Amino acid sequence: GAVITATGGGFTIAVFVVDTKTDVRITGGKIDGGGAGVAPRCINFKDSDDSQIERVKVTNAATSNIRVLRGNNIQILNNVSWGAVANHGIDVSGSNADRVTKLLVDGNVAYSNAKNGIYLTFVNDSTITNNFVYSNTQNGIYSYDGNSRNTISNNWIYDHTAVAPNGFGIYTTDADNGNGLDHITIEGNQVYANRVGIMLYNT
Repeated sequence: GAVITATGGGFTIAVFVVDTKTDVRITGGKIDGGGAGVAPRCINFKDSDDSQIERVKVTNAATSNIRVLRGNNIQILNNVSWGAVANHGIDVSGSNADRVTKLLVDGNVAYSNAKNGIYLTFVNDSTITNNFVYSNTQNGIYSYDGNSRNTISNNWIYDHTAVAPNGFGIYTTDADNGNGLDHITIEGNQVYANRVGIMLYNT
C-alpha cells in the first residue's frame, strides 16, 4: 500500500476529500496528515452515500484522522487511527436535520488521539462493533447528542483515565438540548482500566 505524507500548506479540508459522491472506496495504504497546521483530516467524506474506508492507517491529522459529515450507508472497516492532533480518531457527525444513517464501524483500532477514539453525533440505525479503542486523551467511544437506535457491541475499550468530565470507556449523553438519545444498545463490550467504564447521561 502507498504511503502519503502531507507537507507544507494548502490543505483546507483533508488529504482525501470525497464530497457528494456515492459508491466510493478508499482501501489500503497509510496517510500521514503532517501534524498541526498541515492537513485538517486524513480522510473526509461529506454527504457521500454507500461508501467505504477500509484497511487504511491514518495518523497525525491536525483535527480528526477520519471524518464522515452526513451521509448514509457508510462503512469504516479495519482501519488504524492514531495520533490525531486536536480531535478524534474517527469522527462521524450529522445534524438534527440531516443525520448519518446505517453506519458500520467495525474492526478498527483507535488509540492515542487528542480527544476521543470514536466520536458520534446525530447518527441513527448504526453499529459500532469489534473495535479496539484505547489510550485516547478524553474518552474511548463518545456518543454525543442526537443518536438513536444504535448498537455498541463487542468492543475492547481501555486506558482512559483523564479527570472529570472525561475518562469514560463509553460515554453517551443527550447534551440537554432535546435532540434525542434513545434506543442505544450496549452489549458484549470489554471495558476496563478507565476512570469510569460506562456512563449513560440524559438517556
